Amino acid sequence: MSREWTFRPARDPGRDRAESIELVEQLVAAIPEVRPLFDDNVRIYGELLPSLLVSDVDRWFVDLHRECAVDPPSESSCALFHRIGDFLEDNYRDLTSDAMGDVIVTCFLEELQGPGDNHAGLKETMARWPTLKAWIDQYGW
Repeated sequence: MSREWTFRPARDPGRDRAESIELVEQLVAAIPEVRPLFDDNVRIYGELLPSLLVSDVDRWFVDLHRECAVDPPSESSCALFHRIGDFLEDNYRDLTSDAMGDVIVTCFLEELQGPGDNHAGLKETMARWPTLKAWIDQYGW
C-alpha cells in the first residue's frame, strides 16, 4: 500500500497540535511503559511536545529491536517492541488526521533511518507492519 502525500494549505496549527497530542495520549494509554518518557518531556519542556516524545519513542524502539536480536532475546523487550510497532501500524493505517500521520512519519519513520549497527535487521523486521514498511520502501531507506 502506498500513501500519496499532497500539499494541503491552510491547515489549522492549533488543531494539528491538538491532534498530535491526542496521538501521544493514545500511545501512553495503550502502552503505559511510555509514561516516563511522557512525564520527562513535560518536566523538561514545561509542556508536551509530541514530536520530541515520538522521537524519544523511536530511539527506544531501536534499542528494543537490538535487545530482541541477541541470543537469547529479551522477551519483555520484544513484547514491548511489538506493541509499539502494532500501535503505530494501526494508527498510521487508519489515520484520522494529517497531523497524526505527520508525527508518525517525521518523528518515527524518518528517524528510523539512522546510521550504524543499531539499525541492523530493522528494515526486515518492519515487514511485520505492512503499512509502515510500505512507507519505508517508498520513501525511506
